[in-house]
Amino acid sequence: MNDNQPGESKTSRPLKFLITLLSSVIGLLLAELLFRAYLYHQEPYYFQNDSLWYLQASPIKFSEEFGFTYIPGTYDGGAIYNRQVTHCWSPMQDWVINERGNSGRIKGRYEDAELRILVFGDSVTQRPRKNERGDDMTWPNFLQDYLEVKLNRSVHVVNFARDGYGVLQMFDLAAVKVAEWKPDLVIIAFISDDLTRDRFWRSVINLDGRQRIMVTRTPDPKPNWENGAEAFLLGPKATDQWCRQLLRSGATDDPIVAELETAVLEGRQRISLLADPFSITSSFIFDQILHGSPYHSTFNKTGPSQMPRHTLTRFDLDQRLVEKVQALEELDVDYMITHLAGYSELKDQMEYRNPDAHSELIQSLAELTGKTIYSTLANIDISAYDVEKIPTDPKGDKHPSLYGHQFYGDVVLNILMNNILSAPPENK
Repeated sequence: MNDNQPGESKTSRPLKFLITLLSSVIGLLLAELLFRAYLYHQEPYYFQNDSLWYLQASPIKFSEEFGFTYIPGTYDGGAIYNRQVTHCWSPMQDWVINERGNSGRIKGRYEDAELRILVFGDSVTQRPRKNERGDDMTWPNFLQDYLEVKLNRSVHVVNFARDGYGVLQMFDLAAVKVAEWKPDLVIIAFISDDLTRDRFWRSVINLDGRQRIMVTRTPDPKPNWENGAEAFLLGPKATDQWCRQLLRSGATDDPIVAELETAVLEGRQRISLLADPFSITSSFIFDQILHGSPYHSTFNKTGPSQMPRHTLTRFDLDQRLVEKVQALEELDVDYMITHLAGYSELKDQMEYRNPDAHSELIQSLAELTGKTIYSTLANIDISAYDVEKIPTDPKGDKHPSLYGHQFYGDVVLNILMNNILSAPPENK
């Protein structure tokens, strides 16, 4: 019996299979191209970067133990987009380091406080904003004020947050500072991105005729381009007066701007975190399906990086973290861990942007520390807040505005009052 249909030759089946295979490949390629075009249109900042921001002088110095430390002082800087100055930072005081080498206002004496708290986090916690009195405020500052009212006790909160830190380095710093300061309570506050940030070190060196702040994966105080990536652009000639003058004029032909752009382009050519829309070694669709982000391959490149990433699937696989957690336990100090949901997460009312990608890390952190990982949305009525006012700029700088720092202060206050602390009884 002939199983072939009338008119079907013996060679038609392989041909049909080949046509089907080619159609599938072409379909996948077309889907990939369309997805890349969509991403490029919707999120162009992941693919091209015509902006830069700079500091006139470095606020950091190398530390083998902690990656880097801050230098007390006020640091001028700004932002440039398409050859035009768009922001001068000193009015917002993004980079004010207090006399302790930390961020935020210092109110009262730590030694005299009835309740002493240390906070560890990243730039969301570290980056201050000025209030109407001119104080440099972070959410730990608001938390101190809120707690004093709630508890009717003297409270002092010290902010040890460091920009760029991930969970690993938060615990590195906490284990040492808790032993030194002997607080009553410790708060470790992380954002989703902190879960995969690796330890890193920053050094200020002269390289290729320019002073640069370099990032390395290992503690090297004198890195080069082979093992380091430029973290921040330093522009000694870019004074605050110069920045304000260009901000007012809108000029696009300034020689200092041209010099800064040339310098940052050199650094980006050597090492970049920008996604390549023409990449043939990775798939944006597969990265989205497998890892929850189309930019997974971009942000997990090997070699020098401005923001190194670890490949841990569980936090208990990092022996140094295990040792730091044990050190905190031996100090017998109570500490809490909380996730601070970012602007996009708050806007969509999702605690974690990619929960599946981070679930095992979060669970392992809870298991390793024996702590509940508190969340933002479960501890605040988000409808009572204007989400668009929480970031400094919803379309640009997502770090908290003054309103945003008040918001996160409310979140952490609620967690503390509902789970750890208790208010005194009201006088009758």
